[in-house]
Amino acid sequence: MVSTPVDPDEQRVSPLELFFDLVFVFSITQVAALLSGDPSMEGLIGGLLVLLLIWWSWSQYTWVLNSLGNEATVMKLTLLAAMAAVLFMALAVPDALGEGGMWFAVGYTAVLLLGLAVFAVGAPEDQRVDRNRYAIPAFVGVLTVLVGGLFQGEARMAVWGVGMVIQIGAAFFVGSSDFRIKPAHFAERHALFVIIALGEIIVAVGLAATGSERNVETTAALAGAFLVVAVLWWAYFDWLASAMEQALAAVTGSVRGSTARDIFTLGHIPLIAGVVLYAVGAEEAVAHASDHLESAGRTSLALAIGLIVCAYAFLAYRSDHFITWERLVGGAIAIAAVLGLQTVNGGTILWIVAFIIGLSLLLERPRARTAARSSSEVGNALG
Repeated sequence: MVSTPVDPDEQRVSPLELFFDLVFVFSITQVAALLSGDPSMEGLIGGLLVLLLIWWSWSQYTWVLNSLGNEATVMKLTLLAAMAAVLFMALAVPDALGEGGMWFAVGYTAVLLLGLAVFAVGAPEDQRVDRNRYAIPAFVGVLTVLVGGLFQGEARMAVWGVGMVIQIGAAFFVGSSDFRIKPAHFAERHALFVIIALGEIIVAVGLAATGSERNVETTAALAGAFLVVAVLWWAYFDWLASAMEQALAAVTGSVRGSTARDIFTLGHIPLIAGVVLYAVGAEEAVAHASDHLESAGRTSLALAIGLIVCAYAFLAYRSDHFITWERLVGGAIAIAAVLGLQTVNGGTILWIVAFIIGLSLLLERPRARTAARSSSEVGNALG
């Protein structure tokens, strides 16, 4: 939460980048369909692995666009071509663990290779070392994912997991170098992605309610689902989004690269996974608003709360060494309520979750604001 001057070289998110993000979020919402279709543990692990692959492909473009800019014609054409590949990949997501595995792998490979190619060609001279450090192992990881599409079942998941580990390893390898990052643009891209992902939850839950009987229970469940989304938005944008951007702007050189990697590229993974799992649980709760929530829906909601709360806690601590005790306690209570209230219908569960998490944010806010002021004063004194 340190106050820092504005970088004159900063860039804004372009309309094409936002359009690009919309296509990617569609692929992420497709993961919700994949998870809903197979509520087993194997389906959960496989679905989250597919989500991780999708997130990683989006993250690569965030780094490339932040480094090379978003105005060049070649970059715009690359984004449009990548969007077509993302759409192809997204359509295969619901069956990515079955017959559609190779189709998904081909789309994923096309998206990543386009990003690697434009970075390899467009990287300025002083970033050629960064390019080679990342691009070579990342290329191996992408090809590993492509090969994984040839396998079936657990073997496919294992090979895809290896490919993902190689690509994450490449990010750690390059993270120690002097990679140029424009903080405001980098933070804005991730904040917009979170907004779009939360908006897609509302769309998904609304579609689930469309086929349900219009009664008090369905209306209450729909309102509860929306309240939880609103609380999740508040938890991110009240002060945390600003703290993350300022933490990135406050450091330079190799530290900025590793900070961007930890807070945004890696730190947002559990948050996005939690958002997808919440969509699965909320759809189940709204679709069966008059009945008690089935075990699969409860598990999805409990995992979603745990992942999102822990993600927020990590992001706050990594940004400003601020410990979100209230959120952690509220999240634990909310999880206990979801798992313990077996006879309560889904709509009521959503209202309870919204109340508990919202209350924890209200209790946390004065302490967070005090910490923000203290950090700002320290930053101004150092400046």
